[in-house]
Amino acid sequence: MEEKPKTQKKPTPNSNKNIEKLLAENLEQNKQILEAVNVTRRYIKFIRIVNVVKALLIFIPLALALIYVPPFLQKVLEVYDELIGTSPFEIIQDIKNGE
Repeated sequence: MEEKPKTQKKPTPNSNKNIEKLLAENLEQNKQILEAVNVTRRYIKFIRIVNVVKALLIFIPLALALIYVPPFLQKVLEVYDELIGTSPFEIIQDIKNGE
């Protein structure tokens, strides 16, 4: 069985109008999709910024604690040593050694 070659139909004025109508609808839908994509991009950018701020709110106090807490603890232990006579670390060592 031989297939007959399909002949192209000549565009008619009605089909051209239909194609123009479909293209206009397609263009409008593409604009709506672009608006939705832009809203999503802004939302993602906002979420990224919020995540960076949250990370900074966690890590900045930790870094400051690492800087300022050791000298503070050293002063507290010196005061404790003056009051008790021995440092808490010596007491722990004595307990570990069984004395």
